[in-house]
Amino acid sequence: MQPFLESLGLSLPITDPVLTFATVMVIVLVAPLLFKRLGVPGIVGLIVFGAVAGESVLGLLQVDNTFELLGRVGLLYLMFTAGLSLDLNQFVKYKSRSLVFGLLSFLFPMALALSVGVQLLNYETATALLIGAVVGSHTLLAYPIAEKLGITKNLAVTMTMGGTMVTDLVSLLVLAIVAATVEGATGLGFWATFAGVVLAYGVLVALLLPRLGRWFFRNVRNQPDMEFVFLLAVVFVTAYMAQVAYLAPIIGAFFAGIILNRLVPERSPLMLRIKFVGDALFVPFFLVYVGLLVDVAVLVEGTEVVLLALILAAVVWVGKLIAAKGVQWLYAYTPDEGWAIFGLSTPQSAATLAVTLVGFELGLFDEALLNAVVVLILLTCLVGPWVVERFGRRVAIQEEQKPYEASEAPQRILVPLANPETSEDLVDMAVYIRNPNSEEPVYPLSIAREGGNQEAEVAAAEQLLSRAVLHAATADVPVRPGTRIDLNVANGVRRAIDEYRISTVVIGWSGDNTARRYIFGSVLDQLLEETEEMVLVCRITQPLNTIRRMLLAIPPYADREPGFADAVRAMKIMANQIGAELLVLTTATSARIQVPVIQALRPEVPVEPIALTQWSDLMRTLDETVKEDDLFSLLSVRSGSVAWRASLDRLPRLIAQRFAQTSDVTLYAPERPVSKLTQTGQKRPQTITEDMLQVSRLRSEADAQPAEQVMEQVLAQDMGLRPETAQHLAASFTEDGDNYAPELMAGAALYHLHLPLVADEPLLVAGLSAEGLSLPRTSQPVHVLLILLVPKTASTDRYLDLVTGVAKLLTREKVETLRTTDDIDEARRLLLEPVQTPAVASP
Repeated sequence: MQPFLESLGLSLPITDPVLTFATVMVIVLVAPLLFKRLGVPGIVGLIVFGAVAGESVLGLLQVDNTFELLGRVGLLYLMFTAGLSLDLNQFVKYKSRSLVFGLLSFLFPMALALSVGVQLLNYETATALLIGAVVGSHTLLAYPIAEKLGITKNLAVTMTMGGTMVTDLVSLLVLAIVAATVEGATGLGFWATFAGVVLAYGVLVALLLPRLGRWFFRNVRNQPDMEFVFLLAVVFVTAYMAQVAYLAPIIGAFFAGIILNRLVPERSPLMLRIKFVGDALFVPFFLVYVGLLVDVAVLVEGTEVVLLALILAAVVWVGKLIAAKGVQWLYAYTPDEGWAIFGLSTPQSAATLAVTLVGFELGLFDEALLNAVVVLILLTCLVGPWVVERFGRRVAIQEEQKPYEASEAPQRILVPLANPETSEDLVDMAVYIRNPNSEEPVYPLSIAREGGNQEAEVAAAEQLLSRAVLHAATADVPVRPGTRIDLNVANGVRRAIDEYRISTVVIGWSGDNTARRYIFGSVLDQLLEETEEMVLVCRITQPLNTIRRMLLAIPPYADREPGFADAVRAMKIMANQIGAELLVLTTATSARIQVPVIQALRPEVPVEPIALTQWSDLMRTLDETVKEDDLFSLLSVRSGSVAWRASLDRLPRLIAQRFAQTSDVTLYAPERPVSKLTQTGQKRPQTITEDMLQVSRLRSEADAQPAEQVMEQVLAQDMGLRPETAQHLAASFTEDGDNYAPELMAGAALYHLHLPLVADEPLLVAGLSAEGLSLPRTSQPVHVLLILLVPKTASTDRYLDLVTGVAKLLTREKVETLRTTDDIDEARRLLLEPVQTPAVASP
């Protein structure tokens, strides 16, 4: 090869920067493809090709300042990416596991190294301790394989990633102690300075970086190149400051990734760019750099270095295997997860090189031991990725074969767009509430109004969609854009919902004041009336990745809605994606039922309940609770639901006025579970039978009577209760606290009790009034009064199912008909007539 290069005017090793870069790029391209064909992980191929291209074999490349720079940049970038990808909620919840594993993964190899180093290899204790620091640490070299297999969120893998910081910290601490002992700096002053500097560094980074990051992302919007450059600047400055603070730069890079984790959601376009640049450029350069460090000639010229390297490798493999299988037994992981932990914690590189070079400079490591460590790096970097590739696939298969959950139901998200300034924010919202395992596309939609300059309307709609499509594509989310032409915007959205079998609608709202008869405005209100899907009405004032807390307000009885779990799950997915805390505001009574349900839903997100004495305390509590970086979410329901109350329709306007700078989402729970919404229409199950129901026309004078007297009349005359019982129940109905809201919709109210004072079967009375009754806590005169009494012998679930079933009997159209009908039999028939769920067309 030398004569050929000389004929081109070149010599070995290659010094021309363009040719050097071209050679590395060819290696990055060819090595992974070739080794994957051989069934070996591609990153192993990069290390092997680097060793072959090095000075000890072909002599093509040499480790000069440029290669050392790019190699270290690649390592720091790898550690930074690992910190960003860490499932922070799981890490915080199971941080004790990471601590235990990190200590075990360091202590077992350290103990073996001390024993072997002193007893077998006859090294001094200081040298044996440094060898223990070398083999006790590990580098997440096989992390890219785990990422490609989709197992980085697995609890065992998360634990291992967290343990990396522990092992490297302890390893570098041992190095500092040994170096200080050798150099005679063992006084109290040195250790006080060391501890103070490290503590100051940790506090400074933990306090400054989140604030700096939120300020930057809030003020520099829609500039992806600047966002990426900002992160690069932060990670390398943090890494250098770690070095100043007597720590390794890799600790600083990993720490920076953890601190900025919540600002870079897993499914965001920014995270995709970070991983792309790392996988294509920085990390491959690091792997080739590791290969160049290997002196292959040492392996063939003598047995001393090879034997020493094999002994060190055995210490690493045995010690790490004991630690991996120990935590597998301790935390009940599967055998495949245990082997994956072993594979991830085996590769030696970053802290290993740092400790080795310092040991050599101190005179504790001779040249043979130095070369043996380099060979050790090669051996462990070959074995670790292979183990992760083999057993990680099994872990991925086990994750896929877990029992089906409702959270895995088809999730089709429609995003109607109208304003170019908010289109990207709405697409981000759709991406963040989307199940990460979903293969369904996001459906951006633009409506062009029929008539007038229709061609211009369609062109503008398509231009708006193109921006949304590009933004979603950068987040690696499939999209299926659509345009509809319709005179009525709400009808156009409704047709798209039917056509695509949509389960969730994400739509924007400006927060502007509307006529009092509207909640949001005519279009949105019409859409809510004509749909039963989950709808998120979003008023976004800041980048969603800067949100620190999500406040979710849940009214009483909302847990009885069929779509309650789906609505809460969407908020938990978003909280998990952006790394936000989830605070649940609900009444103390409701919290006992709702909070355990919320906590049981996947994904696992820390849930902090905030108990309200009464639902009317919500605004006062928000005044005391809401902060600048919060997102307020109201779980609302449509009228006719048991959880509906007139105040829910007023809350979005109040929130927009009171907290104008805070983003808010009004989340309407679906009226059927999401798994049903993507299927053809079905009838709701009927829980109310004809035997339960009595219908009566209230006398005209009842319209002017006090509410308690009207109740007493219905309970005594129509339900057959004793006068004293009727009087007691009527008083309890009319005097109940704020948490009890009888109004189902305009013109209808439902009162219900679970008590031992009635017969063995539930009783339901419908009292009809043409003029309307004036009842407590209702916004309008009541024309249909429903009273449900359920015996105490019925379970609580049965009681709440009956309440929900009665609430679903009515629609606005039924109320208007019942108001004027005089035919009691016709009224009974109408009440018991099932409410039809509209069928949807196949796309």
